[in-house]
Amino acid sequence: MVKFGRHCRAFAEENDRLYVIPYDNIRNTLIENIEDKDNPVHRERFREEWRKSLALASGDFAKAMVELWKLVFDGIKAALPEGDAESVRGALPDTALRLYLSTSDIDAAQELLFLVKQIYNTALTNAEALRKLVKKFDKQHAAALSGDLLPEVYGANFTVGQSTLQAGISLIRASLGLKSEEDDDDAESVGSVISASKQHDHDNQVLRRKEELEWLRRLVASIASAEISHIVAHRGFHSPMDISDCRPLENSLAAYEAAWTNDIHLCECDIALTKDEKLVLAHDEDFSRLALDPSAAFSSRKVGDLTYRELISMPLKSGIRPPLLIDILRSASAIGGKSQLIIEIKPGNVSAASALARLFLRHPELMARCAVVMSFDAFAMHSLRKDLKSVLPMVEQAPEAPLPSSSSISFPTAMSLGNLGYRVDSYAGEDVGLPQEEEKVEGAVSSLGHKGRTDSRDHFGIGIGDSYRSRSGSFSFTPFNQLAQPPLSQSQVYDHQTTPSTSPKLTPLQAPKSSPILSSSPQTKPPNFLLPPRPSPSSSSHDLRVPKLMLLTVAEAPKRECELVVNTSDILQVEQWLGGGEGKLDGAYLQFENDMLTKEGAAQLRKLSGKGYSVGVWGYHGKDPDCWESFHHLVREGNVSYVNSDLPKGFKKGLLTRRGVTFGY
Repeated sequence: MVKFGRHCRAFAEENDRLYVIPYDNIRNTLIENIEDKDNPVHRERFREEWRKSLALASGDFAKAMVELWKLVFDGIKAALPEGDAESVRGALPDTALRLYLSTSDIDAAQELLFLVKQIYNTALTNAEALRKLVKKFDKQHAAALSGDLLPEVYGANFTVGQSTLQAGISLIRASLGLKSEEDDDDAESVGSVISASKQHDHDNQVLRRKEELEWLRRLVASIASAEISHIVAHRGFHSPMDISDCRPLENSLAAYEAAWTNDIHLCECDIALTKDEKLVLAHDEDFSRLALDPSAAFSSRKVGDLTYRELISMPLKSGIRPPLLIDILRSASAIGGKSQLIIEIKPGNVSAASALARLFLRHPELMARCAVVMSFDAFAMHSLRKDLKSVLPMVEQAPEAPLPSSSSISFPTAMSLGNLGYRVDSYAGEDVGLPQEEEKVEGAVSSLGHKGRTDSRDHFGIGIGDSYRSRSGSFSFTPFNQLAQPPLSQSQVYDHQTTPSTSPKLTPLQAPKSSPILSSSPQTKPPNFLLPPRPSPSSSSHDLRVPKLMLLTVAEAPKRECELVVNTSDILQVEQWLGGGEGKLDGAYLQFENDMLTKEGAAQLRKLSGKGYSVGVWGYHGKDPDCWESFHHLVREGNVSYVNSDLPKGFKKGLLTRRGVTFGY
């Protein structure tokens, strides 16, 4: 039963044109979650809901069949000479279908096959859903409804009409095969039928992918710009059922690019760290669910136990590799606009948080493409906040309160990141000039933050621990110890100046605004071609948005020890976990509860946002509502900033699909 329920959900997801019996909803509300199962009221309620679904399925099937045969007869009428009506007068179904196929091209025949198969598969699924529901109810409630209800489904038009549709499918397939035949040889005939079938499947898949993107564009166009910024495409624009024939696979580059290029601003992703410290996108501990070959050795191994090279050798179902996080961020940067990621760090994965901080340190320009970093692990989030404060001197001067939305700071250029936390005043022993040997050039660049990784004792290994800042002269290491000669200051690198002195002097950086790291004098000499170009006065620093740091919470029994339970009725209890010794996180990402859709629940959400915190809401696919009504309520009434969505085809009613048919029931 569980498998059939999943099948119904997947089928409804991929076949939006026709009505599909809400099998899971009826089963969960009218069969399984009933306390007094012997109460006759429940029996009558089930009977009423069951017959209502039967009527909807019958009506939709009749409408679809009328549209199908109207398409056939209209095609015949358009192809026949004017005034020649005798050929279709009183034509039986098979006669009319053969006449249509004989007067249409292969594209029209393939389109008709797709439509007939869609109607047939929907009819088959609905008939089976109604049968299974009756069987399930009788078994759990000791009832005898099968004798009353099963005759109704067996006599329904969508059950009886299946044989007609099967015959039509066979006839169309045979017609497609005959159209590509060149002679009467049986082998040639069989081959041509297979070839036509494969071509049809390919064309149909391309068409469905096109329709998905067209639907997404229509959805975005139907939503006000002020509200579209609150939708978060969960793992990108993907298929929640791990099917990649219509939508890209989850956490793939294509899934995010499809969302961003169609004006979805925010996408959520999950990250993991490989054995060789590459940040990749992965939701599960391993790739057994998404691997092209689940039996392969690498697919069942944890991501953290694999090198990136090993991951590349393990293609996913769509044939692609798991992408690097930096690939996704660079794609968002290239697309531009408001394209941003919301990054989730799995509980206990401090090493991934460390790698994320290092990525922002090495590529500060990509920080603007990250709207939120979140985790169920409160300790990891507070540690990440402390680390980002160390990385960003300007953040240290900000008040100890949640960072404002889209807050901007003056951030040093990538050329000077290696010097954060100290300033080089002078050097001793010898004149310092431009390094001439290749390895010295590499070393100098490393000291400026482009290559290598400085040794460190702080939590995340960035080389900017608070202990180094607290006591003057307490440095027990120098990031320059691998150089053959002392490194150059920023002005020396660009102006080719030398400064004789007796010993290096490191001064803790107390005033970031006056530091040469954050400002540079006008360029007076052309830079060495081996070195990066010197930033101009107007571009010596980047205005970057600091990602919001948010705490993920659950509303039910936690599955991990670090998960914190926050219910809508007592929402302000999350404040005790958002606060820390040196500041606060920016908000909470709450698990959806039905109470949130009430007036009282929305008021509770506003209490949290009214204290300056950002609020996000996440839910389970197939369990929690994922539709326009719930999203609109959370944003408008609850003042929620982020709402996760898988963007199902039923998200908003009334959108047009192919052939102008309106979707939404």
